[in-house]
Amino acid sequence: MNMIRLQATQIAKVQSYFTILLEFEQIVKTERDILNQVERRCVQSLRNIINNAATDSTILCSFGEALYFAASFLIITRQEKRYQECLNLIVRAPFVVHKTEAMQVAISVWRWILNSCPELQRQLMIELKDAWIWSMEKRLGIYSQAEENSDPFMIRIGLATNLNLHDLLPHRLVVDFLYERSMVIDDLSEQHELFAILRKAISSPHLFSNHPITFGSRFKLLLFCLQFANQVRNEN
Repeated sequence: MNMIRLQATQIAKVQSYFTILLEFEQIVKTERDILNQVERRCVQSLRNIINNAATDSTILCSFGEALYFAASFLIITRQEKRYQECLNLIVRAPFVVHKTEAMQVAISVWRWILNSCPELQRQLMIELKDAWIWSMEKRLGIYSQAEENSDPFMIRIGLATNLNLHDLLPHRLVVDFLYERSMVIDDLSEQHELFAILRKAISSPHLFSNHPITFGSRFKLLLFCLQFANQVRNEN
């Protein structure tokens, strides 16, 4: 119920923003001008989050608000291609912030977009694939670089100094989201994009962190890959 109330509040906020702009004809005169101005606000807010994620410890305070506002804009306009940049930032931002709370908010936003705009299913999965690849290149989460210790007695020290479980949860949450999508996919193009994400996620084994604490998350990803491959084979 709280989630429904939050979504309704954000929709109302975007609609009221449209109304305010309409009342000031000296600022914007056409519907297209209004849409462009709201889009610029969404894009700028999300870009600010991405650009300041590494240095601003309070970024989570504005993260949810910016993501839900942008999602409300997409849902109200329902224009897939024109506002692709907005969708790109909605998917990419939580990977850049790379915090458990940010990913939890993002996944709830993704679900809302997919439920409200089924036509965005394939595009969202494409953006998700690109964001996952970015996290691989930046060596985040399960791809984090950890010092290799040949002495097994050094493992405990490594656990204390390198990674912690919190660093791994964003990827684990995304795997859970992808598993959820695999259960309800009714579109071959989305299935193809999901397969592409999983194939890319395991395409470079040398990038996986060898830190012992990543074992559970890596195992969960590999198990899901096998389950999804088996599911696709049975359907065909």
